[in-house]
Amino acid sequence: MSQDGTTAPGSALARGLAAYRAGRLAEAASCCERVLATEPDHAGALHLLAKATGRRGDAAAALSLFHRAATLRPGDAAIPYDAAMLLARHDRLEEARAALDAALALQPDHAGALLNRAVALHRLGRLPEALAGHDALLRLHPGSAAGWSARAAVLEAMHRLPAAIASEARAVALRPGDAAAQTRLAGLLGRAGDAQAALVHFELALKLAPQHPAARVGRALLLQSAWRHEDALQDLDAALAVAPQDQAALQARATSLSALGRWAEASACRAQLLQACDRAVAERPADPEPRRRRANLFYQLDRFEDALADIDAMQPHRPDTAQALSERGGVLFALRQGKEALDCYAKALALQPQMPRAHYDMSMHRLALGDLREGWAQYEWRWRVPDFPSVRRHFAQPLWLGQEDIAGKRLLLHAEQGLGDTLQFCRYATLAAARGAEVLLEVQQPLVELMRSLVGPAAVLPHGAALPAFDLHCPLLSLPHAFGTELHSIPATVPYLAAPPDRQQAWRQRLGPASGLRIGLVWAGNSRHGNDGRRSMPLAAAAPLLGLGHEVVSLLPDLPERDRASLAALPGLRLLGAECRDFRDAAALISELDVVVTVDTSFAHLAGALGRPVFVLLSRLSDWRWLLNRPDSPWYPTARLFRQPARGDWASMVAEVAVALEEFAAHRDHAPPCPPSAPR
Repeated sequence: MSQDGTTAPGSALARGLAAYRAGRLAEAASCCERVLATEPDHAGALHLLAKATGRRGDAAAALSLFHRAATLRPGDAAIPYDAAMLLARHDRLEEARAALDAALALQPDHAGALLNRAVALHRLGRLPEALAGHDALLRLHPGSAAGWSARAAVLEAMHRLPAAIASEARAVALRPGDAAAQTRLAGLLGRAGDAQAALVHFELALKLAPQHPAARVGRALLLQSAWRHEDALQDLDAALAVAPQDQAALQARATSLSALGRWAEASACRAQLLQACDRAVAERPADPEPRRRRANLFYQLDRFEDALADIDAMQPHRPDTAQALSERGGVLFALRQGKEALDCYAKALALQPQMPRAHYDMSMHRLALGDLREGWAQYEWRWRVPDFPSVRRHFAQPLWLGQEDIAGKRLLLHAEQGLGDTLQFCRYATLAAARGAEVLLEVQQPLVELMRSLVGPAAVLPHGAALPAFDLHCPLLSLPHAFGTELHSIPATVPYLAAPPDRQQAWRQRLGPASGLRIGLVWAGNSRHGNDGRRSMPLAAAAPLLGLGHEVVSLLPDLPERDRASLAALPGLRLLGAECRDFRDAAALISELDVVVTVDTSFAHLAGALGRPVFVLLSRLSDWRWLLNRPDSPWYPTARLFRQPARGDWASMVAEVAVALEEFAAHRDHAPPCPPSAPR
């Protein structure tokens, strides 16, 4: 060390900085501590030690060091900026935003601070402010590819997909050799439904970086959506060859293996995923992120107590932020602790009133508990949830949510989400027409002809067709809110849909004389549905229903590949679903059956809308619309609900259904007839 003491500290600090950049955090901290041993007020050493300490997981100590450094060097914007990055990593987003404001007060054009302030606002759910923040950044730094990408993420969360794609394309134009940007653009194009363009950009990403795991996983997810699971597995295996612990790849691989009926391999893959999470938690015990990921996995596996334990274990390292409270609420609800769950959401929203995910999850849980009026109102937050599956429609005409008289107005009601949702909520078109509106009903193409049996709409239009002039519009799942629906006021008059009589007659002849009950069976749903792993069962699990001496008809249009081996052992199953040309045919076939036994799919809603007896088989964690613990549905008077006692326990449920079918057969001759499916 020189006599003035500057050379050695400078050299030690340089070594510490090099170690920090190389990820050798303990060495970096040791170098800083050597400097501070001789110069306790060395701002540079305090600053670097704060960064290293934060990266090692001790946020409280790191923030104290940042404060000391800022006091010694109050004009250095880098110090509050780095403190903000630490706060953001620990979900302390309001504090992070305040620290970024402090950095920008010192350096208004600080690109990193402008970018991350907008990102924090995005994570807080303050999307318009986040978008304005990114626009401010890009006015000053139009060459910021990261800024264009982050702006695209905000626009995606606002369901402005064309604008998001244009923004990500700007990032790609600035960095055409960036495989990550190509991958993000591909993902947006895939979400917008342009699979061909998405595949082009995935290919470009993989040409730039053949081993890029995110590109491989992204393309695999796109292939999964087209039921190309074998091709998806090739990409996922390639991704895992490079990154064996990649959790997104492991999760997607388990999904494809399950879809292909390779149950043992899927189970092994999930075990591998859990081991990866365990290792990450062991390696970084003070970092909340690995525990959060493991908690999410436990939740997917219905291991709710384990998920709650991980969420609670995060708290010593992460204060009770809105995010933590919201996550805890979701797990408590899965554990059937409804009041405690709602209390968690309320606390989260007191801290962060504009948090879309908390509002959305709370709304679904309120609906499941039967608190429909408050639940429907809060359900309007769905459009602000980044991963919500439907894209919000934007029209020049006002959104109608019940606030004005619609008599004499032309009202466009448009479908959202799945076919089952449309079948369930199209009934509100009748109510709107009864209020004097001229109702235009826009639905998915497969449902158009069937919907023309519905009383009320002046016209039924396919999605994507040119729309006539209209005065107001409303998405179908906003109609219960618009009409102030509560449990006692659900419009449950059935049937409200009807099959064409000529097609019923054709099916009557095709079926021939009945032998015992004639049962329609649906044991699986759309494999692309996010909850399909819970709601669909193997065909083999339904085998006891074919041993009752009744006639069982499969309503599935396609036999899942995973069930083909089981079919050979069930020769009595009549595969008639594949003969249905459209939903009118399916409705006509169901109208000729005594009862439909189905997992939670569009067939449950179709049978209910037709007024036919339907037994609905629900997974342990069922959808909000079936409420909790009820054996009946206020939406469908002819429905009977059966609930899994535990995840995957189809045997107990099927045994209960078998008993119920025998009771149904014994009493059907003495029961009042079901309402007929009369033509409209």
